[in-house]
Amino acid sequence: MEKIECGRAPLTETEREVREHITHDPREALYARLDLEGILNVLTGKQKEVFELVVIDGHTERQAAGMLGISKGSVQVYVKRAKNKLRKSVHA
Repeated sequence: MEKIECGRAPLTETEREVREHITHDPREALYARLDLEGILNVLTGKQKEVFELVVIDGHTERQAAGMLGISKGSVQVYVKRAKNKLRKSVHA
C-alpha cells in the first residue's frame, strides 16, 4: 500500500480516502463523523483511542504513546490490530 506524506505522519491510501470524505459542509461532516463512529464501534476502547489519535488526528506513534502513557511499540500493536479488525468488519 502506497504511503502518502502529510503534515504530521504518513498516511496510507485508505487513511487518505477516509479523510477525504470529511468536508466543510457541516451536515455532510456530521454524517461522515457518524458513519466513522459507527464503523469504529467494532474496536475495543483502547484500540479506538489509539486509532483515533494516530490515524484520524494524525499524531505520530511517539506522540500518541506519550499522551497515553504507553510505549511506542504498544501504539503500533493497537493500530495494527485496529486496522485488521476494521478490515475484517468491512469485508464481512
